[in-house]
Amino acid sequence: MRDLGSSSAAGGVTASGEGCAAALVAVAGQPARVGTLKCVLTPDRRAANAARHRAHQHFVEHLPSGLLEDLELVLGELVANAVAVSGPADRVDVNVDLAAHGLLVEVADQSPETPAPRPADTDDEDGRGLLIVDALTESWGWRPNPRGKVVWGLLPLTPPDVSPGAR
Repeated sequence: MRDLGSSSAAGGVTASGEGCAAALVAVAGQPARVGTLKCVLTPDRRAANAARHRAHQHFVEHLPSGLLEDLELVLGELVANAVAVSGPADRVDVNVDLAAHGLLVEVADQSPETPAPRPADTDDEDGRGLLIVDALTESWGWRPNPRGKVVWGLLPLTPPDVSPGAR
């Protein structure tokens, strides 16, 4: 996995600092937000674990443990799905952005295949990834990009109110 910090391809800083809950630091000589993680993965069987590990290292001091666990799970599922539709020469791009409205997790792959939850039997070892993403995120979706697609999920920064009066 190659860590891109938060610099853009043009060498600039990630566009918006609005609502950022993290301090500024330097990444590769450029100002960067601690609240942003960008990395590129080789689409192999280790990619999801590598993404979870990198996200944990990056956000462990900035997120409550429950939100960090949800991030790792959602990111792992999205990366595993991207790897499943990728060829060996492809790449998987990860972007996680911490902002005031939530934690935006984006995973880009080079496949035009539309992601969709599918039913899984109790014996199936896979097929539940997007159902897990749907359960843990406030919202999720996908959009085409010039190289394929980006699948995203928005994790709320605070858990939903599940008190008896909230229903």
